[in-house]
Amino acid sequence: MVAFPFAEYLPAQNRKELMQMRDVSLLSQTILPLSLHGVNPRKIMRTSEWNKIKKEKQALANHHCMCCGEYVSHVPGDWLECHEVYDIDLKNREFMLMDIVCLCKKCHAFIHQGRLGVLLSEGKVSREYYDEIIERGNKLLHDSNIEKRDLSSDEITNPNWCLVYNGKKYSNR
Repeated sequence: MVAFPFAEYLPAQNRKELMQMRDVSLLSQTILPLSLHGVNPRKIMRTSEWNKIKKEKQALANHHCMCCGEYVSHVPGDWLECHEVYDIDLKNREFMLMDIVCLCKKCHAFIHQGRLGVLLSEGKVSREYYDEIIERGNKLLHDSNIEKRDLSSDEITNPNWCLVYNGKKYSNR
């Protein structure tokens, strides 16, 4: 288990809440199907609504990644990033928004391995950084006895997926 740096400085109740929020299984999320690239709650909702949710979730996380527990200082260039968590209905080809969580940059990059691979191919991240992110995420999953979930290539390329948000369906179709 990864320790929460600086957790000992928090009141006991806050330390307990942080430990309960830590969820390495977030790293096991599958990549989004191609038909949902660019479709996300941030673009669907108003900016003011997204920013309100983001601030609430960052306050709840109290400067800690909700996946690995790493302390994040919230200074320019180092902040918690919000990530959407979905329940996936394979039969109906739906990604239903379940929650928004705050993650450190490394955990967020691991979840979005497809994007990370594109950044590597474009020379925007180094091979060393890419390998560090992948190795770190795989180690966290392994140490927690969790396997990464992946859609099949047919599922990833199926054009009939939709995102469900507030009871409405959205897609790139």
